[in-house]
Amino acid sequence: MNAFIIGWVALFFSGYALFDAFAVISRMAASKASMNAFGAAIEKIMNTLKRLSIFSFPPALGYFVMRRDLDALFFAIFVAIVFAALSVSAAIFFRHSLARYFFMVSKSFGGGSGVLRSFIRPDALLVDDRERLSDRGENVPGLVASLRQHLPLLLMATWVYFIFGASIFLINILAIFFVDAAPVILQGLGFFNGLGTLVLAFLIDPKISRFLDNRESLDEITLVILTSQFSSIAIVSPIVFGSLYAVSHY
Repeated sequence: MNAFIIGWVALFFSGYALFDAFAVISRMAASKASMNAFGAAIEKIMNTLKRLSIFSFPPALGYFVMRRDLDALFFAIFVAIVFAALSVSAAIFFRHSLARYFFMVSKSFGGGSGVLRSFIRPDALLVDDRERLSDRGENVPGLVASLRQHLPLLLMATWVYFIFGASIFLINILAIFFVDAAPVILQGLGFFNGLGTLVLAFLIDPKISRFLDNRESLDEITLVILTSQFSSIAIVSPIVFGSLYAVSHY
C-alpha cells in the first residue's frame, strides 16, 4: 500500500514540475512566433494541467498524516523530489526541441488551425523560422554568464517555486509534528500559495513580460526560469526537508 501511495505522490509531483516547465517554454516560444496572446493561452493550459497534478496527491499525503507515519511521509517526499528534479532536468536538456514544437503550435494556430489540431499536427518549420530558433553558439561559459546576469530574478523565482511546490509537503509535515493543531495547520496551505502568488504577480511576471514584449534575451530568460525551478526542487527542497527530517529524529 505504501509503495502505491509513494508512487502516486512521485508521479503527480513530477507532473506538476514538468507542466510548470512546459508553461515557461511555451510562453517564450509563442513570443518568438509573435503570438504573445496565444502564448498566454498556452501558458494557462499548462498551468491548468499543473494545478490538476499538484492537487491530485495531497490525499495520499493525508494518508500518512492520518497514520502519523512520519518516516513514510518523508520517504514519499524525497522520492517525489528525485522524480521531479529528473523531469525538470529533461525539460532543460530538451528545451530547444520543446521550444520548436511550441513555436510550430503557435504558428499553426496563427495560420487558422484549431487548438487541438495545432497541438496534434503543427505546421512544419520554415527556413526563416529555423534561423529564429537556432541555438548555435550556445556554450557553458555563456550559459553561466546568463545566469549571473539575471541572478536576482533567479534567486527570487527559486524562492517562489519552492513555496508553490513544497508548501503542500511542509504543511503535512507540520500536521504530524503538531497533531492537535493539524486541522488549523492544514488550512494554512492557501496562505503559503497566496504569498507565492503575490510575489509572482507583482515582481516576477512583470519582469518576464518585458522580455516577452521586446522579444529579447528569450533563450536566456527561459534558462533562468527553468534553472530556478530546478534549484527549488533539487537544491532548496532537499536542504529544507533534510533538515526537518534530522530535527524530527534528533
